Amino acid sequence: LKVVLDGSFGARTAALREPYSDDPGNYGLLLLDRRRLEEAMRLAERAGLQLATHAIGDRALEELLNTVKSSERKVNVRVEHASLTPPDLLSDMEDLGLGVAAQPRFIVSDWWIVRRLGIERCRWVYAFKSILSRGLILAFSSDAPVEPHSPWEGIYAATTRGRYEGIKLAEISLSEALTVGEAIYCYTEAPAKLLGEELGRLSVGYPADFVVVDVDPYKTPLSRLKRIRILETYVDGVRVWRSASPPRPHTSA
Repeated sequence: LKVVLDGSFGARTAALREPYSDDPGNYGLLLLDRRRLEEAMRLAERAGLQLATHAIGDRALEELLNTVKSSERKVNVRVEHASLTPPDLLSDMEDLGLGVAAQPRFIVSDWWIVRRLGIERCRWVYAFKSILSRGLILAFSSDAPVEPHSPWEGIYAATTRGRYEGIKLAEISLSEALTVGEAIYCYTEAPAKLLGEELGRLSVGYPADFVVVDVDPYKTPLSRLKRIRILETYVDGVRVWRSASPPRPHTSA
């Protein structure tokens, strides 16, 4: 069950605790009050569903965390996006053990984010390393069709934070960049854990679901990660898809 607490940074409708740096007086929009959010939690609990809560701004995330803290309902809540996570809210997320489903490609598409939020707040924008350091489950997804569907686009963004595009966020928070291994984990095993499934890894007892790619991502320069191509897809050990195109040579560019 999904509910939407606020809007987006692009439209300046994500709910913030302080106004937008490029639109003074605008704090964004909080779309649900605590009563309606509590009602959504009740419905999710009754149906035995996980409650996926869209919360991009820190005000929306704060409202969600306060509601979960005050609620007596036994419902599995995850945060969709969690795009702005200052330390106090990260601490609350850690205390509550909330998982996060984030979209790292936003780093590149939101190239203007420093203008929207200012330098200080941008230290905590798409703070993936900090989220992982708290022991929280961080699962990645694409947000397609708004963003490219390829996970390699997201892995590229999570590991480079826009440095090759000259995006200012990279100068402010390069310490939040993930390793290739961490980013791949966030696209494979972490989503399965977030859903309570035993999937997402190549290990004894796990389904043989995997892809074959044209280069070793662990040995590929970060600047070329988004060019990686899938050659074959296997489900339960059976090949179900094969690329009709031969592998392309990777250049140094």
